[in-house]
Amino acid sequence: MQRRLDGSFYRLRLNPDISAPDVNDEDTDEQAEEESSVGGGLREERRRGGGLFAHNRRAQRGVDGQMYEKAAVKFKPQLHITNGCHAYPAVDEAGQTGGGLKIKGAPSAGCKGSGWGSQVYGRSGWYQDVWAIMYSWYFPKDEPSSGIGHRHEWEPVIVWINNPDVENPKILAVTPSAHSGYHTYAPPNAGTVDGSTTKVAYESHWPMDHALDSTSEAGDFQDLIMWDQLTENARRALNSVNFGSANTPMNDGNFQSKLGRAWPFSS
Repeated sequence: MQRRLDGSFYRLRLNPDISAPDVNDEDTDEQAEEESSVGGGLREERRRGGGLFAHNRRAQRGVDGQMYEKAAVKFKPQLHITNGCHAYPAVDEAGQTGGGLKIKGAPSAGCKGSGWGSQVYGRSGWYQDVWAIMYSWYFPKDEPSSGIGHRHEWEPVIVWINNPDVENPKILAVTPSAHSGYHTYAPPNAGTVDGSTTKVAYESHWPMDHALDSTSEAGDFQDLIMWDQLTENARRALNSVNFGSANTPMNDGNFQSKLGRAWPFSS
């Protein structure tokens, strides 16, 4: 067995049956149709059974592999769900991806989390002599208000640090995704950072869509997996699968351009 970056063992697999409503939840199963491109319901990776995501300690651009992984864990953000869906795994080790949810029912109908945990996807690298760590979450739908929105949602936040290879790396800026662009906090506000972790809110910007922003509200941590730790099949899927109105921010086709769009410094 191999260990997740956080140090705990993990297994992931898809599971089609998450249709049972939450206890004391006013939204019923009829309010959300769960669909998947690979059969069954909304696909979710459970932390039991199945195989392991590969753990590939490959160094990036001269930075020691263990150092960049440790930095990714150290600066992993908290996610506070203000409204809408909770984050879900997007892909399993075989490269199967979920089909998301139709826009139907309440904004959080059918996607309030299953109790099996979730995933945050990380990718990091140098950009203009600053180390960028992108953390990305997948949501089954983006429904800012009942009946408005689209199937699938990806939202990233980028934490910019001086260097993962120094003894005490420091946060220089945080750029949460905001519609087609990014909010810029350089440096981040003191109330939005707890130790080495930034606090990020997933919130509705009615009537447009959901977006991320920095917040003083505490949130939850998700299991982190870095791009290089994904299996080849999982990376291939995230590079090629069409998520409709959402695009995978950390894949090979988007990662560098997203960093450029989110660049928080004037020079």
